[in-house]
Amino acid sequence: MQIIILLGFMVALVLPELRVEKAPPVLLAVAVGLYILGAAAFGKINTFLALRTIADEQKSQSSKKRRLSLVGAFSRAWLIGGLAGVILLGYGRVVMEQLGRYPLLGEIIVIAPFVLAVILTWLMEFPFHKTARDRVSQQHIAMGGQALPQWTLGQYLIYYIRHYLLLFAVPVGLIVFVIDSLAIFVYPFLPAEFREIILLGGVVISVGLVFIFAPLLIVRIWKTTPLPEGELRDMLERMCAELNLRYRDILIWQSRSVVTNAAAMGLLGSLRYILLSDGLLENLDARQVRSIFAHETGHIKSHHIFYSGLFMFATVILGGSLGEYLAELTNQESFLLAPFLLVIVFGGFGFGWISRRFERQCDVVAAWVGGMDGQVEEGDGKITQQGAAVFSQALQRVGQLNGVALGQRNWRHGSIGWRVSYILQLGASGGNREEIDRVVRLVKIGLWIFFITATALGLWRFGA
Repeated sequence: MQIIILLGFMVALVLPELRVEKAPPVLLAVAVGLYILGAAAFGKINTFLALRTIADEQKSQSSKKRRLSLVGAFSRAWLIGGLAGVILLGYGRVVMEQLGRYPLLGEIIVIAPFVLAVILTWLMEFPFHKTARDRVSQQHIAMGGQALPQWTLGQYLIYYIRHYLLLFAVPVGLIVFVIDSLAIFVYPFLPAEFREIILLGGVVISVGLVFIFAPLLIVRIWKTTPLPEGELRDMLERMCAELNLRYRDILIWQSRSVVTNAAAMGLLGSLRYILLSDGLLENLDARQVRSIFAHETGHIKSHHIFYSGLFMFATVILGGSLGEYLAELTNQESFLLAPFLLVIVFGGFGFGWISRRFERQCDVVAAWVGGMDGQVEEGDGKITQQGAAVFSQALQRVGQLNGVALGQRNWRHGSIGWRVSYILQLGASGGNREEIDRVVRLVKIGLWIFFITATALGLWRFGA
């Protein structure tokens, strides 16, 4: 869902810049209404098919799963494509002509139908979430555990809004507010020869500052509290010290014990947080928590956040340069959509592949740490059978508590079965970290080449 939210914001920010013919106001109102109702309808159909698939699990599932996957794809395409269609009918242009003189206000109104459509989709999908959670709880009871907590509809919507919509809306809104303020209140009073460079500088600085300070915002948007003093915190702090890893705090990610997950965020040590969800802490033992925590430290030590940002930044620069060049060459404004299209293509394939390599590297780190009883030592990076077993059990437990099947595909992480199989094979063969570390080193070199090339093209286009 994160990539859908990101693409929705991109569509709302990019497409209103195109000079399109404006449809009559009545047609625009009808189009917006149909777009929102269509999103709700797709969500309802998707939920209906998903519940039928669960109810008929003993029967042949292949055709039902294909149908469910197809409807899910149509639903996501409608959220993005439908918004693009509404804006290209002139909705975005009408709004910006009326409200564009006020910082951020026009963009909020342009994005409003998308936000409402997403929330209605989640609302329609709540019965499936509830049923799936009930099934996970029943499995947990059958294994000797207690019934798992369940969200109410209000808690479910609040969680999704905070962890998906606001995750992008707040930092993007800050950037847009700064850019709009510069364009409205500063740009007209600058010498003509310096306007573009100063505006570009303001954009780069605002994006950089928001990206750096975003963790301070996110831990407040998400409900978090410091991990209490005790044996677990002492063990995790000791690990960080042994790994020479700087951080601001270790936090509990509050989800009313429904979510079992962990995360790391922040480029700078003084602005870096490591999050462990309440569901994770309540349902995994200390050694398993330690291995999951080690996975997150792997992202930090290997600078995965930085390189992911580098990839997306280079993609946008390359798309913008290519779009401007083709628009000038053909005199067709539609080529200005190149950044958006490149993010879809590169993000859908390139970023997914890169992210799965990063996840595998962190999985190996987690298995490596899981095999150590005490102090974390570099050594030869060998993966023991014990370490592989500890992390594999932790990963499968996380999947089970989140209702994720072993073979269920994941764009950014890969399936749990794929990840577990690799770790267990590595532990059985006495392998070490070198193979995946070598792959990631090559990926990073490729990302630098991509970034330098994209930046050079961007500077060339700016100079032209």
